[in-house]
Amino acid sequence: GIVPFVYSLPIALIVAELSTAFPEDGGYVVWVREACGAVVGSHHAYWVWVIYVVDAAIYPVLVSNYIDNWIPMGDTSRGLLAMGIVCFVTAINLLGTDVMVKFNTVLAVVSLAPTLIFTVLGLPQIQPARCVQAEGDVDWTLLVSWILWLYCGFF
Repeated sequence: GIVPFVYSLPIALIVAELSTAFPEDGGYVVWVREACGAVVGSHHAYWVWVIYVVDAAIYPVLVSNYIDNWIPMGDTSRGLLAMGIVCFVTAINLLGTDVMVKFNTVLAVVSLAPTLIFTVLGLPQIQPARCVQAEGDVDWTLLVSWILWLYCGFF
């Protein structure tokens, strides 16, 4: 599609330029601080932290609910599983950056493996005509917002 080139490529180039101009840890928090000053930068850093805390809290619950589909369990068991996931990830982070990086690498491979497997298994069954087939009305607002969210890559 065209979206990666029109939307994602300019964002990638902007991030590359700003990362080169401000070679320090912090990403867009640093960029906002440098562009808008310490007060706005502090507000931005705080709200990004809040977003990440709320966003990170969703995933252990999603994983425990997903596992509940395979192995039925009660509310207490799901809650304990979610807390166990939080404690496990916290322990990995407390062990240091090297352990965290190795764990994230293993997690990335495990997460991407099903995609690779299903892609290889599905390629022989691909029917290109179905990719351009349209049925019913298109909700363009929803489609465009979903595509932009899909390719933004910030969260």
